Amino acid sequence: MRREASNVLVYSAVAGRLEKTPISGAIVAMGFGFACGPLGLEIFAPHVDGELLRTLAELTLALVLFTDAANANLSVLKISLQLPERLLLIGLLLTILLGFGFGSRMIECGRIGIN
Repeated sequence: MRREASNVLVYSAVAGRLEKTPISGAIVAMGFGFACGPLGLEIFAPHVDGELLRTLAELTLALVLFTDAANANLSVLKISLQLPERLLLIGLLLTILLGFGFGSRMIECGRIGIN
């Protein structure tokens, strides 16, 4: 519990400066996860069952989509419809494929244990 609290404290300290850069908070959290997870320093070793992993993934996706939608500039999107089309058709497809491939590779290598 102390580790999680210290992570939140460190992120809170740099969040203001981070908003002025092109790096988002999600990228920082992902980088921190890689650095401390089984691919990095192995501070955290996640061993979760499939149902918990699915629930966590769904909650994370809902939060990310809600946050992005809340921050969208609708007037710009109404003027230029090509940007959302490209994001949905190309970006979403590539994200799904790369995420599936990376996850499959992690499971094959035994880096993520799913019971």
